[in-house]
Amino acid sequence: FTRTVANRNRPKIALATCRYTFGADTDNCAAISGIHGIKHNKARIVEDPKRIPAHSVVLNPFAKKALSAEDLKDMQRNGLVALDCSWRQAEEVFGDIQGKVRSRALPFLVAGNPTKYGKPFVLSTAEAIAAALFIAGEKRQARSVLSALPFADTFWTLNKAPLEEYAACATSKEVVEVQMAYLGDEEE
Repeated sequence: FTRTVANRNRPKIALATCRYTFGADTDNCAAISGIHGIKHNKARIVEDPKRIPAHSVVLNPFAKKALSAEDLKDMQRNGLVALDCSWRQAEEVFGDIQGKVRSRALPFLVAGNPTKYGKPFVLSTAEAIAAALFIAGEKRQARSVLSALPFADTFWTLNKAPLEEYAACATSKEVVEVQMAYLGDEEE
């Protein structure tokens, strides 16, 4: 499942669905999120959250640490995982896998997909995976994940500046500092 390109391991991508745990339709989840890449071996489906690879980086909006370039080695070794189900269902799964994985939150970005266009922090699963890869330094793989989707250019255009700034950060703390410039400091 690991691809080697120019002697580098690319992060493995897993899409955890709610098929067995919550009874959701996997095909419907994948269609809603825009992960058409599963058919092109860009991601693999993990249907049981208990089978999410240990120590993988899991995108979790409730995480206390922001994703950054410092997560790349864990992504390469153990994978990048996005949960593809409703947020109500996601909360339960995040609780079940806590401590087994490295939960990371994405910083401020806006959706480019037509369903949530322009809304902050509500990316499709495909957008979230692409953003995580980009921020961690895997820009080519990030673009590949979204390449087949009609809203890919819109997502990249809307988020060009913040993504480049987040990708230039070495640590989670730096990513949060950059994010605060976009959100504004509420204490001022």
